[in-house]
Amino acid sequence: MADGGRIRSAFGLGLAAYSVLLLAGCLAGLALVRTGEVRLGGGPAQHKLAWPVVLVGAAGALALILLAGALSEYGATYGAVLPVQWAAVLAVLVPAGAAVAVPRQFGVSVLVSWIGTAAAIGWYYSWLLEKETDLGSTLIPVLGATLLALLVLAVLMARAAPATGEDGATA
Repeated sequence: MADGGRIRSAFGLGLAAYSVLLLAGCLAGLALVRTGEVRLGGGPAQHKLAWPVVLVGAAGALALILLAGALSEYGATYGAVLPVQWAAVLAVLVPAGAAVAVPRQFGVSVLVSWIGTAAAIGWYYSWLLEKETDLGSTLIPVLGATLLALLVLAVLMARAAPATGEDGATA
């Protein structure tokens, strides 16, 4: 990579950010387990927008996997590529979990939180790779498009009134 020093110097910041994100997720998960009010529903068939959310999340993951491969080709170290690979895993798991979460409002808030996180990741790598026009002008906009699609789906999910008994509440 032409500017490998820039990637190495940013690695510490990225590692710290992902560590805080992981800690926050673990603490939130622990709190949810204790309350028992939030659970994963019966699968993507539970809501008509669940499959589109999962598929758009998978498309975002594909963009991140291609970005990780491109970073490797440009000479980035594995330590610089690993956070992008981890983000690709999250790009599938978080929307899938949000799509089947009950109550639906919780799933929507998880999905919107992921959109913000992934947007920050995309912005970070677009800044980091601003000199690499083939990376910055192709893969980052694809990730952005998937995030916009997820945002539209999140709005539609939030507007869809939950059916009686779906999450124990009435519409």
